[in-house]
Amino acid sequence: MRQKTFVALASFLALLIVAPLAAYASGQLSPGTYYVDINQASEGEGTEISPWKTLHYAIGQINEGSLGIYTLNVAVGTYSSANGEADQDLAITQNNVSVIGETGSMPLLDGTGASSWYRGIGIEASNVIVKNLEVTGFADEADVGIKIYGGSSNTIQDCSIYGNWDGVVIYQSTDCTINACEIYANTYDGISIGDSSSTGITITENIIHDHTNSDGIAIAGCSPVIKRNTLYDNKYQISVVGYSSETPSPTVQNNLIYETLGSTVFSYGIIIAAYDSSDISPKIYHNTIDAGTYDGIVIERYGMGTSSPEIKYNIITNFDQYGIIDQGGGYGGSPTIDYNDVWHNGPDPYNQNYSGCTKGENDISQDPLYGSYELQSGSPCIDAIPTAADDPVTVDFEGTSRPKGSGYDMGAYEYVSQYGLTVTTAGQGTVTLYPAGGTYDEDTVVALTAAADSGWVFNGWSGDLTGSTNPENITMNSNKSVTATFVEADSDGDGMLDAWEYTYFGDLTHDGTADGDSDGLTYL
Repeated sequence: MRQKTFVALASFLALLIVAPLAAYASGQLSPGTYYVDINQASEGEGTEISPWKTLHYAIGQINEGSLGIYTLNVAVGTYSSANGEADQDLAITQNNVSVIGETGSMPLLDGTGASSWYRGIGIEASNVIVKNLEVTGFADEADVGIKIYGGSSNTIQDCSIYGNWDGVVIYQSTDCTINACEIYANTYDGISIGDSSSTGITITENIIHDHTNSDGIAIAGCSPVIKRNTLYDNKYQISVVGYSSETPSPTVQNNLIYETLGSTVFSYGIIIAAYDSSDISPKIYHNTIDAGTYDGIVIERYGMGTSSPEIKYNIITNFDQYGIIDQGGGYGGSPTIDYNDVWHNGPDPYNQNYSGCTKGENDISQDPLYGSYELQSGSPCIDAIPTAADDPVTVDFEGTSRPKGSGYDMGAYEYVSQYGLTVTTAGQGTVTLYPAGGTYDEDTVVALTAAADSGWVFNGWSGDLTGSTNPENITMNSNKSVTATFVEADSDGDGMLDAWEYTYFGDLTHDGTADGDSDGLTYL
């Protein structure tokens, strides 16, 4: 028996030794899930128990591995040359790789002190995901926090990217997404997207701020979708530029763009500039653009450049110079302007709303009645765009569906009415609401669940809800009132209430039509 036990133990120990090496059995790393932890003393085997130490080593192993799907889990720590990272470029060249930072605190990639590690992470492949990483310190001229160069269907998500020369650069890549990142205080651009071959790019739900020397988002020669981002205190919040014979037509919609009170940044809202013989036609829809030292939207043309932006459904307020300015020049083109609220721009008396262009036929110039940039009840921007206007934007900054009322609202936010749900009970029982509260945004679906007290049963709903389905849903498109009715229980259906039967008989076994003592009287 002792010999068998020893053999089994020896086999188990052999498995532990061999298992970490199994991924290398063919001479190449096999697809799978791997781990890296800068806090380790030395490079391990990439397993959860024995992780690799450095990102350079880990990504090098994956790049040389067999084709397949890889996940690299990155432990919290500071990945820097001071802590053992190689002072050399770091790029993912293997397709189908996910680099995922440990949840909680973000792992930090820090390029401080490095001279040849000039990209925090480079992506030169397809179907790569970089998620939950903090990237800083790649601050020498032309360095970059994360750069996507070529490839397709790459994603940067939930990252914090700051203190670099450029935050994120996308060049000659297709179908890429930058989502839910905070990108701030980089020396030059927050996000830079270049080259006409960069197609299918989506920049969404990011917070981009404090790029005091250049752009929050810089678009050159390509046509990304820029939507539902917050941009503030960037010198040029968003710029759209064309060179040579490029024909960029980006969509910029549902963005919140502003300068904070007391900011020292001399900022513009959106700049549209056509150089050489380029032809630029961006769609500037449903943005809320507030406050800046210069202009809200600027249209520039140089050489033989043509620029014909569509500027619709926006709120443009409180710029020190002009709300919308077309500086002319170039080979021509003119903006299409309509259904905007352009108000309180320029110096006192604050009426420099347009220059070099004509107010749109359906533009207004009224206080939008902001409340943290969301529209308040009574705002002239609510329902200001009729449904017949062919407004193509069907959600707002927060993802709320448009329209909510008789028309679409101007700006990034769709006003959402709130309605009250009043619930009363008849009999003994309670009603639980999910979501709880009693006051709800328009179109919220509320689940009502009735719970009878002991000896009672739920009998049904009345008022703005009918029937006896329990739980039941109600859609809040107006103020609602619902009554839940509970009746005393007769669980055996004999016509005698359960409470009465228990009181007089101690159980529910008696028939209400019976005459137990033969006195000619039934129980009922």
